[in-house]
Amino acid sequence: MTAARAQAGLQRLDGLHAAILSDLQQAVFPQSPWSVADCVSLISHPGTFGWLLLDNQTQPCAFLLARQTLNEVEILTFGVTAGSRRLGHGSRLLAALLEDAQQRKFNTVVLEVAASNDAAIGLYRKIGFVPVGTRPRYYRTENSNEDALLLRLHIEEERL
Repeated sequence: MTAARAQAGLQRLDGLHAAILSDLQQAVFPQSPWSVADCVSLISHPGTFGWLLLDNQTQPCAFLLARQTLNEVEILTFGVTAGSRRLGHGSRLLAALLEDAQQRKFNTVVLEVAASNDAAIGLYRKIGFVPVGTRPRYYRTENSNEDALLLRLHIEEERL
């Protein structure tokens, strides 16, 4: 991690952050909250890594959790709290992920996103993600089922 990113309040996730990650994940995705135990299990799983972003150096406001699978990186969960959106926090976390993935010699990042999440889809496309498929009725809530778009990014050195 660069000094600039450290100053921006970017912290590597570890098991000590499980409760914070659970709270953030619940704030961003209240329809599918993760327990602290879920977060501990994911964070401690080999090949899983991620970051927290602190707003004003003190308040956790964004997170990204990913895992390496064979020859690619999969984003497991990624979000920014409502009051901290449109401030570049999502872009900052994705930049950290891409830098880390390239250092690990991975050249592909994949993710799933709700088909109705226009803000997230716009961010991903701006960075270079392209749609590669759909998972019908992937996100299930009490009232509906929503498709997930599968997106993929091929990492290029000059992108970083």
